[in-house]
Amino acid sequence: MCIRDRQAGEQNEKIGDILHNIAFVESQLGNLDSSLKAYSESLKIRVQILGEEHEKTADSFYNIGWTLLQLKQYEQALEYLQRCRQIRMKVMNQDTEKMSDTFQYLGWAYYQLKMYELALQNFQEAQSIREKMFGFLHQKTVYVYQGVAQTFFMMQNYTNAKEFYMKILHAYKTVGLNDPILISKVEDSIIKCSNEEARQKKMQTA
Repeated sequence: MCIRDRQAGEQNEKIGDILHNIAFVESQLGNLDSSLKAYSESLKIRVQILGEEHEKTADSFYNIGWTLLQLKQYEQALEYLQRCRQIRMKVMNQDTEKMSDTFQYLGWAYYQLKMYELALQNFQEAQSIREKMFGFLHQKTVYVYQGVAQTFFMMQNYTNAKEFYMKILHAYKTVGLNDPILISKVEDSIIKCSNEEARQKKMQTA
């Protein structure tokens, strides 16, 4: 590659980075459509300059997937998040926060599409990484517990759902969370699980 071509490539990579940063700011401002457009433009540049199997390209796939998830375009979100996972599993260490984020949002995409077995698999992958990285009480770990609990509930596995809601409640109380509304919601979920457990047992013995 001649010096001029290399310089042009570096310049285009910088443009891709700038577009990626603009997209992030738009996302923070709640302008998801504008954010999606800028992320998509950044992705095109990164694929052209860096190729698909590059960490920056994976970041673009991830952020497009995340944005589509917020826009409730779940099938499209799933496609981008799956591609992100494929790339990240090739180019980076598996026990990283980025990998846990990928698994987490894949979990939510599958959950929204009612593909609960796959949702659970991805939430549990994220859970494993975050417990190693952050421990059992960290907010990011607890957020994954929420996904696991909700998925077990939708799968009518109320015993396991209750176990994870209790993990959430334990974490909130241990760190001294002062949010009675949030704690009350978790306690209500535990009661729901207990009621559904009792109903199931009653049906089995009837």
